[in-house]
Amino acid sequence: VDKVFKIQLKNNLCKFDIDILHLAEFDPFLYYKLIQNPGKIISIFDYTLNKIIQNKNVIGKKITNKKIKIFFFCSSSKLLKEFNEMDPTNINSLVKVRGYIVNCSPIIPEMISAFFKCQTCFFEIYSFLEFGKILEPIYCFYCKEFNTFQLIYNRCNFTQKRFIQLQPIFNKNKNYTNNN
Repeated sequence: VDKVFKIQLKNNLCKFDIDILHLAEFDPFLYYKLIQNPGKIISIFDYTLNKIIQNKNVIGKKITNKKIKIFFFCSSSKLLKEFNEMDPTNINSLVKVRGYIVNCSPIIPEMISAFFKCQTCFFEIYSFLEFGKILEPIYCFYCKEFNTFQLIYNRCNFTQKRFIQLQPIFNKNKNYTNNN
């Protein structure tokens, strides 16, 4: 494990590439979980790798303030889906598509954690994004009051997302003639 980290961090790189086919050979269940729920698994990978590197002290003093990022890629066309094969079952799952980016939206901020403060006792708590929702705390365990929390917007955490429009590149081996 240390040898892999040193190779990746040798030139001050903060990127760690993982081929998901290697992951499938190592642990098929983990591969299946990655395909079915990539958001959770990628964040767990990210957190775990950063903790391992911090504990092993393989980063060195040059890049200790930088965060290591994991990038998953697929070296074969095993996950490749054609645009006409996509359906609602592919929502929140990892797929590989080919195409040209035609249009790109502006950056859209998305709240990933909210900071709440009790208006009675000033108790502070973070609430994290779960299943697309951030739940406001109802009960303050410190002062034992209900519905006293207020959202402090400036201390919330956000991520950036962007929507893209793709022009598909069709596979040459398949016949895409319209029979109308």
